[in-house]
Amino acid sequence: MKKTFGIETVWIKGKKMVLGLFLCSIIGLILASCEKPEVTFNKGVSLYNNGDWEKAVSNFNKVIEKEPAYKQAYLYRGMAYRQLKQNMKAVDDLTQAIKEDEAEFLAFCERGFCYYDLEEYEEAAADLQYYVNKADTAGVDAYRILGKAYFFLEQSRNAINAFTKALNIAPDDFESYANRGLSYYNVSDYNAALRDLTKALEIEPNNEGVQAGLAAANEAIAKQQANAFWDWVSPYVNNSMQNALDRQNRKINQGW
Repeated sequence: MKKTFGIETVWIKGKKMVLGLFLCSIIGLILASCEKPEVTFNKGVSLYNNGDWEKAVSNFNKVIEKEPAYKQAYLYRGMAYRQLKQNMKAVDDLTQAIKEDEAEFLAFCERGFCYYDLEEYEEAAADLQYYVNKADTAGVDAYRILGKAYFFLEQSRNAINAFTKALNIAPDDFESYANRGLSYYNVSDYNAALRDLTKALEIEPNNEGVQAGLAAANEAIAKQQANAFWDWVSPYVNNSMQNALDRQNRKINQGW
């Protein structure tokens, strides 16, 4: 009887424990559902800043369910989606953030990054150019990606301007030197290309792409110099040849 009583006591205690856990879960759900959107949003931002993007998205989902016009939730969920490489979802959210408030300049920047990753360079350039024009301060990433978008659109002068602004912020930025060098090459400013590519190679000495660019720039400079020399000397050569032909013609006309 004592043994049976002991088993029954344990069973009753276990049942109470399960019931207690169940009630705690219910209370937790109720409290969560009563949580203000601002509190949930701030938790999501904290998760985002810590790199826990999936959980951050979950928090922003809850905020948007409660308050569909919460622009910051769309902005941060879009940013989290971009970190998760879900660029189309990111574009949708960032576009919604812009619809809610066109002065949300960061949304233009983040959407520009997404468009660039999607290889939609015209849209990327438009968003990033708008951002750098409107924002009080724009970071090196915005100018660098803007420059790369212009580079792929074959707008080399615009690319050079963007990379120059990136280098004003980060004077040792390898990508900006390398890409500005290639942009200079595309507009036939080979000396400027050589200068930038040399600087890029100082930063990353083993970069094969930069080495190839330097070789091409040196070859182009050599051709320019050869052409310039020929332009300078050709009038004298042509005059000498013409004089020789004139003398020969006179001899023919006069007879041998």
